Amino acid sequence: MTKRTKKDYTTEFKDRAVSLVLKSDKPTAQIARDLGVTGTTLYSWVNNKKRTHVQEDGATTSNYSTS
Repeated sequence: MTKRTKKDYTTEFKDRAVSLVLKSDKPTAQIARDLGVTGTTLYSWVNNKKRTHVQEDGATTSNYSTS
């Protein structure tokens, strides 16, 4: 049995990946394959980004999971 290893992605990589999804006409699953991440991971990043909260001072906080 093969042990899965968890990959760590930088916040910059996640932001760029989410931006591609939001600005592209390509399916999210295709973008995920192109970037070498799982579709589930990319969907998670997109959903987390959509839930980003705007604080009273206008700053945003990122809610990315550790995937």
